[in-house]
Amino acid sequence: MTDIEAQGLDVMYGSPKNPAKIYDWEKSKRPKSADLLEDKTAASLNVHASNSDCVLLKHCSRTVTFIWAMDLQGAVHLAIEELAELPGGMESRGHPRRRDYPVHPATDKKLGHPTVLPLEDKRARIAGELFLDFDDTNKLIWFVNDNSGRYCKNDVPTAMQKQNVLELFKTFLGEQIRFDELGAVA
Repeated sequence: MTDIEAQGLDVMYGSPKNPAKIYDWEKSKRPKSADLLEDKTAASLNVHASNSDCVLLKHCSRTVTFIWAMDLQGAVHLAIEELAELPGGMESRGHPRRRDYPVHPATDKKLGHPTVLPLEDKRARIAGELFLDFDDTNKLIWFVNDNSGRYCKNDVPTAMQKQNVLELFKTFLGEQIRFDELGAVA
């Protein structure tokens, strides 16, 4: 990547930054579902959305959150928001079913935005969430945001950067996606 290309990405999505923190349980870990947002992944996400037509699956689909982070080259890494596998604990992907699970998932330790990036470099330009939810007409559509306390809380993306993220996700997921203005959390 040339300096000019990097400067363009700095303006469009923000300068690379280290995460505000990485918890002990996240060190050297990546979610099992970690993947790159590319055409094949996007096609699968859209199949997931279109297969959620019945009432049961509409509501089931609303329970899944994908976390994403953009690396230095502008590639978007994403994964299902997963719980950390801790020594002596049971293996889990996503928020586990309650049967035979010793604690409520909310008390467990999640793998955050830094874990979707390659292990060797945790810097990101911008990060957030991707999820399905109802729009104003009760239609299930994609939403994207910059809800990352690790990358966007202290270095809040500009309105233009948020719009650029939306446009980037539209190129993969189509026009049925909106930016959700929640703001970064802790």
